[in-house]
Amino acid sequence: MSPRVSTEHGEQVRARILEAAQRVMAERGLDDLTIADVVRESGLSVGAIYTWFSGKAELVAAACDEAVERELADLVRRAAGASTLRERMRLALEAWFDWLDHGTEMRFMVQLWAEATTTPALRETLRRRRERIVAVGTVLITQGVSEGALPADTDVDGLVRGFTALLDGMIVQRIEDGDGWRRSKAEARAWIWMELLLAWGATGGRPATG
Repeated sequence: MSPRVSTEHGEQVRARILEAAQRVMAERGLDDLTIADVVRESGLSVGAIYTWFSGKAELVAAACDEAVERELADLVRRAAGASTLRERMRLALEAWFDWLDHGTEMRFMVQLWAEATTTPALRETLRRRRERIVAVGTVLITQGVSEGALPADTDVDGLVRGFTALLDGMIVQRIEDGDGWRRSKAEARAWIWMELLLAWGATGGRPATG
């Protein structure tokens, strides 16, 4: 087996483990998760799991990191070809709600938030997630500033952190609404804030006058 094939096989095994862990955590929660569960879900051996991860804590952190990287890579890919801030933000929101529709990762995130209240390592994992999302949002908004769609003195960091908090709130609403959830309504609510931002940018950051 060539080094390249060996490396590719190893990456496939690792991805399979992480996907299995995410499914188990979403369905059963972190407290009840065991390595044996991941073995059964992935169809791999105990040895294969421990080849990549030292134990449950490292596996959970890696599963969260992988989910975030996949989510953000898709978002960046979709927004990359847009020529205006409005279009980039529309595509970014579409990617976010596609992720929310997926369901499994959404439940996984809720479990992480619940456990993070008493587990410092998970809080750090979620903090990394937040900073990665903020970094992507910062690129999108900074580009809008450079294009003149937003004022030069825009508080980019404050704006991005506020809006990402709103989007995470959509995850909570998705859980609360259950079968009553309607993506179209949720997207419309999120887009209201984007319209306000774009309108504010169009005035150069000055309050609109009647």
